[in-house]
Amino acid sequence: MKERLKNKKGITLIALVITIIVLVIIGGIIISSVFSNGLFSKTKETQFKSRISKMQEDLQLYKYEMELKKQVAIGKGEDTTQFEENNIYAGTLLENIAQAEELEIDISNIKDLKQTISSISPIEENYLMIYEGDLYYVSQDNIENNSNQEQWSKDMGLKIWKFNSDGIGVVDAKYEKVNGIYLSTPVTSKVFNKNTTRYLEPNQDMTKMIAGDYITKNPKDTWYDYSNNKWANLYVENDGYAIYYVWIPRYAYKLDSSNQKTDVVFIDTDNTYIDNNTDEKHNFEDLGEEYKIPDAFTFKGRALSGFWAMKYVIQNTTSEVIVNYDINVKKLKATITNIRTNTTETIAKYQMAVNGNIKLEKTVSEITNESDIELEGLKAGDNYITVTALDSDGQIIGSMTKQYTIDEPNPPQLKNEDGQWIFNPETTYYVTYNDDVEDSSTLISESAPTDWYDYGSGKWANIVTRNNEGTIYYTWIPR
Repeated sequence: MKERLKNKKGITLIALVITIIVLVIIGGIIISSVFSNGLFSKTKETQFKSRISKMQEDLQLYKYEMELKKQVAIGKGEDTTQFEENNIYAGTLLENIAQAEELEIDISNIKDLKQTISSISPIEENYLMIYEGDLYYVSQDNIENNSNQEQWSKDMGLKIWKFNSDGIGVVDAKYEKVNGIYLSTPVTSKVFNKNTTRYLEPNQDMTKMIAGDYITKNPKDTWYDYSNNKWANLYVENDGYAIYYVWIPRYAYKLDSSNQKTDVVFIDTDNTYIDNNTDEKHNFEDLGEEYKIPDAFTFKGRALSGFWAMKYVIQNTTSEVIVNYDINVKKLKATITNIRTNTTETIAKYQMAVNGNIKLEKTVSEITNESDIELEGLKAGDNYITVTALDSDGQIIGSMTKQYTIDEPNPPQLKNEDGQWIFNPETTYYVTYNDDVEDSSTLISESAPTDWYDYGSGKWANIVTRNNEGTIYYTWIPR
């Protein structure tokens, strides 16, 4: 009897073991199916792209709110610099980049990323930042799933920054379809000075290059069209001397001696290309052995997505500059006088720009040697002020950019941190001078005179108190 019981027990254990083995095999098949079919990866990709899409919406909403505030400021005649899209700097990552690469960024404009993107999480703050109004994915080896997230970010049109031991740099140009043709699109960020570089667009018959916006702005859709041999061109000015550049996307070519022509196919850095008609991706080898890649697209063993080629310099350094002028800066306003030129070409008009933003355009007849041209939009720190001479077709004849640094002092304090007056507002007055004649008739409780002080030109802030104790003058000493 006991023997029979033991046999039954043994059969039960064997069945249990077999059942477990079967379950493990089935589980392995299911897990393998999930990973091999990319279901797990697809889920993460969907979640990541959904989060990025939400944050892009936050950024667009922020820009919209800034534009509304800008219009209100314009209506009140106030300075709008703080509301410009290019002043959106956000994230501690950007601060690290500014310190590592010495980018020309006012650190005081770098905000907590949450001020701009309310939906961002602490993890996302490790790889997202906003620079010049655009959302960037900062690619880093220590970020989990970095390579996939970098690719997913590219898919969504995010700009990419690369962070590694060699420093920080913009990842290669994006290979994408523009006007019906796939190519590596032009990269201007970190390549050119945004305050002295502008787009050039050909006219309708492609015989002349017309001046466009500075690269502080997004280019127009008409900037280039490689499908119709309309290549991307830039105008770069340095101390009055100018250089023209053209963007050469990475390509492979084949010489066709029978037809006396060259066949060209634009390729990416992996030497693959996408068919412009079918949108199918092909390997470089599919083109045939006759196709070659120019050596210029390899630098120090690294494949280049494209490069800017210098077309020509319009002057040599021994000649005089074409455009020059005098400038005077007070507070945050620049006054341009005495514009002078050295050219036989006919100048039709002048454009004036501040920090890569065109502010004014005046015809030659509107300007005389006695004319004072006032430009607003300057900021504390470095400013770039440019005068460009154009012909009647809009071609650049010459330009001159001058840099002016404004050291903005701490403004005079008339109230303490609690908002209480430091001086009696009923017996204290602003003091201004005109030809050494004092004017002290405005109480500090009223709006300050427009010419109260200007530390840039040596005009200090003064006040005066008049009471039973007598008359006492004070001057503000900034730190």
